[in-house]
Amino acid sequence: LRWDRGASSGFLMTPSALAYERMTPDDIVWMSIDLGAGTADDRAARIVDGVRTPSTEWRMHRELHALRADVRAVVHTHSVHASALACLPTVQRDGIPAFHYMVARAGGHDIRCAPYATFGSAALASNAVAALVDRRACLLANHGVLACHASLDGALALAVEVETLARMYAQVLALGAPVQIGR
Repeated sequence: LRWDRGASSGFLMTPSALAYERMTPDDIVWMSIDLGAGTADDRAARIVDGVRTPSTEWRMHRELHALRADVRAVVHTHSVHASALACLPTVQRDGIPAFHYMVARAGGHDIRCAPYATFGSAALASNAVAALVDRRACLLANHGVLACHASLDGALALAVEVETLARMYAQVLALGAPVQIGR
């Protein structure tokens, strides 16, 4: 969630390696969007406020907040159906097509899939940003989902919608080739 502090642009990030049900507000980490100079793995220089280490996926969140003024919140999940679809070569190539009108909630005529890169890497962040051009959600190959919105509630609702669409698309594929809207 974007959370600026005066002149300092930043965002709130969940911590690494802590179960959500054990998390408290004190575990949330504030990170600056402007990383400044220093080595890429120098987390201490990036954490302005927080006692925990941020999620390994901080780069994706930071890049989206830095490059897109419309993004105030980013939700990243490893939801089952969307993550499973993101492992298929056809989905990695073509995304989830407009088999259902709700696909448009992701911002376009399909839900793109960002090419695979190692979790937490700068390459994954770059791939995700590219997949989200003119979009609000995307799949991450062999990984999960990213959903962006102007509010945290909106980003979460979109992530849930992408999972619902992924489940429906997987069921449709089991029955045959779906009709694509607008084609």
